[in-house]
Amino acid sequence: MRGFFVPQVGGNMLITKELIKLINKRDKYTCKKCEGSDNVGISIITPRYGYTIENVLLLCKYCNKYAAYYWKSNCRDYVEGFHPDDLYKLIDSNRNRAMESRKNEET
Repeated sequence: MRGFFVPQVGGNMLITKELIKLINKRDKYTCKKCEGSDNVGISIITPRYGYTIENVLLLCKYCNKYAAYYWKSNCRDYVEGFHPDDLYKLIDSNRNRAMESRKNEET
C-alpha cells in the first residue's frame, strides 16, 4: 500500500493540488532516488525556493532523511548522492532554474 507524507519544512509555504498532480505524474508516484513506492512524499530540495516544479521531487521517507541531512548540518555535510545538486539532476533541474521558477511564481 502506498503512503503519502509531506515533510515539515517550516514557514507558511503552500503547495497547490495542481502542483501535486504534476509532481506525481512526472515522478510516477515513486521515489526519484531509490524508485520505491512506499511512504513516498513531496520533498523540497532547497527550502528558500519554495514549492515549484523545478524544486521538488518525490522521495520515500528514508531518502528524504538523507536529503535533509545537508540542511540539518548547516550545509557542511551531506550523504553521497543526496547533495541538492544531485537531487536537481534527478528531475533535470538546477538551482538557477528553481530560483527563477520561484521568482516567476511570485509575480
